[in-house]
Amino acid sequence: MADSTSFIGQTISHYHILEKLGGGGMGVVYKAEDTRLDRAVALKFLPEELAEDPYSLEARTRPALIGERIGRGCGGGRKR
Repeated sequence: MADSTSFIGQTISHYHILEKLGGGGMGVVYKAEDTRLDRAVALKFLPEELAEDPYSLEARTRPALIGERIGRGCGGGRKR
């Protein structure tokens, strides 16, 4: 993977990367702005060896998608 600060300030697809939140052996997480929905998101970039393994990629993607659905279904964490 490239230098972990090299993505800051770049736009990838419709995500403008703002800052690095953290990282380790499982990848690097950045705070980004979703320019289509005008909201803050977290983007995780996996190391090449994990990104190339289909099982590993599916095992990490599925919980993220489920978590996103749960967050939206519960009002995005807002109290009513």
